[in-house]
Amino acid sequence: MKVLLSEKIDEAGIRLLKEHAEVFVAKNTSKEELVKSIKGMDAVIIRSSQMYDEVIEAADRLKVVGRHGIGLDNIDLDFVFGKGIKVVNTPTANSNSVAEHVIAMMMALSKKLVICDRKMKNKDLCVEGISLTGYAVSLGCGGLELKGKNLAIAGFGRIGRLIAQKCVAAFDMNVKVYDPPIYKKVELPEKYEWAESIDELVKDADYLSLNLPILPSTRNIISKKVFDEMKPTAILINCARGGIVNEEDLYTALKNHKIYGAGIDVYSPEPPLKENKLFELDNIILTPHVAASTKESAAAMALEVAHGVIDVLNGKKPYNLVKPKK
Repeated sequence: MKVLLSEKIDEAGIRLLKEHAEVFVAKNTSKEELVKSIKGMDAVIIRSSQMYDEVIEAADRLKVVGRHGIGLDNIDLDFVFGKGIKVVNTPTANSNSVAEHVIAMMMALSKKLVICDRKMKNKDLCVEGISLTGYAVSLGCGGLELKGKNLAIAGFGRIGRLIAQKCVAAFDMNVKVYDPPIYKKVELPEKYEWAESIDELVKDADYLSLNLPILPSTRNIISKKVFDEMKPTAILINCARGGIVNEEDLYTALKNHKIYGAGIDVYSPEPPLKENKLFELDNIILTPHVAASTKESAAAMALEVAHGVIDVLNGKKPYNLVKPKK
């Protein structure tokens, strides 16, 4: 058996694959390179790069596509399933990493850690004869507490649940949940309640965490209309998918202090354009789609996708097999 990696994964996954198959790594993730490299391969594992239809078309013995990650928007599932090819992903491996990243952004924005760090390193606060604390606060270094605040969760899958659990345990937060497919079908714990709409979700929110897939129904779901409903002390976090938040409307809301701040790990397009106006703002923290990228999650994702691929190649049905939509 032969397995192609569109790019390298953690060595733990590569070692496991090599116990069952020959492993090849593509020179790059371009369409041309993958079309050339896919021939003779029984499986291919991709990360965030696109799985082009032309690559699937060029495959002559492909049985399974492994997605090193949760999201499947870089794979044309209908096309792949139409060729009789199976798909596996890593639904559990990086949930904790993303949840921690969301909470880290919540804390950093609330305490204005990036602004304080920048002012210290720029020596803006090295002024003799002043109260350091008082002067720092006068320059915007004062923050907010998280204890007892209202957390809005849009998307109540593994990541959304982990964020809520951690925030309730650590900060005694109140949680409101928006997730139409499971609305009132799941019993919520104490301190949780359902929201029937996005407007209801954000109305009293101090923190809004987006944990939604990118679908026609979720694209630009957070736009001017939603920002107008939010409190001026609210903080938005998007570590889910670019395109869920209208970036132009987010820029305007932050620029005009309609909301307190935002933490963004995902963009539309990716990578973001150099002229993206979000780069101009101080009340936003931007990270380069790395919420899931920890040492621990990298190893866990590599092993999870490798196990799924191996199971399919051995005629088994892995738990992380992606099911076609009915």
